[in-house]
Amino acid sequence: MLLSSIKLQNFRNYDVLKKTFNKKVVVFIGENTQGKTNMIEAIRFLSLFKSFRTSAAGNVIGWNCGFARVEGEIKEGRVKKSIVGMLLKDDVSSSVKRMTQINGTKTTSSDAVGEFLTVLFSPEDIRLVSSSPVTRRKYIDSVLGQVSKVYYNTLLHYNRALEQRNKLISNMSKRYSPISSLFIWDEQLAEQGSHLVKKRSEFFEKINKKLDNFYKEISGENAKLKVIYIPKVNLPGVETLIDKKELGKFIKRSLKAAQANDLARQTTTIGPHRDDFAFELNDRSLATFGSRGEFRSAVLALKLAELSFLEDASGKKPVLLLDDVFSELDKSRRRCLGKVLNDHQVFITATDVNEMDDEFKKGALFLKINGGKIVKIK
Repeated sequence: MLLSSIKLQNFRNYDVLKKTFNKKVVVFIGENTQGKTNMIEAIRFLSLFKSFRTSAAGNVIGWNCGFARVEGEIKEGRVKKSIVGMLLKDDVSSSVKRMTQINGTKTTSSDAVGEFLTVLFSPEDIRLVSSSPVTRRKYIDSVLGQVSKVYYNTLLHYNRALEQRNKLISNMSKRYSPISSLFIWDEQLAEQGSHLVKKRSEFFEKINKKLDNFYKEISGENAKLKVIYIPKVNLPGVETLIDKKELGKFIKRSLKAAQANDLARQTTTIGPHRDDFAFELNDRSLATFGSRGEFRSAVLALKLAELSFLEDASGKKPVLLLDDVFSELDKSRRRCLGKVLNDHQVFITATDVNEMDDEFKKGALFLKINGGKIVKIK
């Protein structure tokens, strides 16, 4: 899978841009705030049709502009396809509408997700170890959503049902609705949630089979790294359940048992929307006992395991996006990244070409970014 060209309109600080990529390794060089990360954000946008930097979609639209547009040409062997993602402002409601196209035909973003696979690695990813569960849930969903349209759509349906249940809980506090009316939403959350929990559990099982070897290679230590899935269902053993129907029953019972707490807290406290995962190094909490260097090694190992997982699940080679990571990585970690460069297209950002080892520079396309303009470095 290769991104052969990209066109931008009103995306961040890019007014109008068209660029062709004729190399598998593309390096964007430039000072900070010139648009390097904006370019990585635009490429990633073609995968998930949302920003990895902000939840406010309108923030990526250029100043005083009504829309932003990203178009990419993707090559898979001899097959070419065009992917377009657009964000349009509604001046009346201040909302932002998302539009997508595949080969010139309008489609939904849920159908377009997964057409172009990417793995993103940035310095902020170190937060996966010690940040809030929200950050880690977003990570899980970004990976699984790329390889399973069923998962992506199930997550959308689950979140809609969750929103309705929370509104109903709010009405109950005002005595507008009886508690028995929660039943219909509990049924939906249990049905959709059982699929999410099952797929997340399977994901971590597969990731753990790859994670340990990557960590040992990166760190040079004979240490055991694993990720522990922590589903938010108040019954023991739920993470080991395989049968989806049985899992749905556990979730429904947990929702019913938590009704009093939900009413007191005015929100749904049980379900996949509260899931989490944690890193353990040698059976100890990495977030509690680990060093910053161990954090970096663990996250890099996770990203390499993610790359392998996506390739196994899709049969395609994802594009790797490395945003300003070389200043954060020592020689051994850079060497591990170098091993995947021969097999995948890679987009790299750096402030100085000297940050990169010679093995990364061979045959690479170097592009200078300055104020949203891009020129080739000879």
